[in-house]
Amino acid sequence: MSTMNTFWKIERLTRDIDTGGVLVAHWRAFADDEGFQATAFGHVGFAPDSTKEDFIPFESLTEEEVSKWVLEALGDERVAEVMDAMKVEIDRRKAPTTSEGLPWA
Repeated sequence: MSTMNTFWKIERLTRDIDTGGVLVAHWRAFADDEGFQATAFGHVGFAPDSTKEDFIPFESLTEEEVSKWVLEALGDERVAEVMDAMKVEIDRRKAPTTSEGLPWA
């Protein structure tokens, strides 16, 4: 049985210029299973509070930190839905039931 490899990437951040707080994180998830690939994408909104002790200024953020925020904000159930949808797409690519083309081409 094969194992699906996954990778999550933060593609873009929208921030408040005055406080440096991240307002929106745009993410993309990638999956690969034996060379068959699928992707999913979305965004998560935040309400940053620059007065809190754990606030991280924009310039000090890492992709790892923002990825943790995104996964926490999505929650286990939504992350599982994203993973399941990519698995379904890969399964369809492995065993297609339709094709496109022209018989005379």
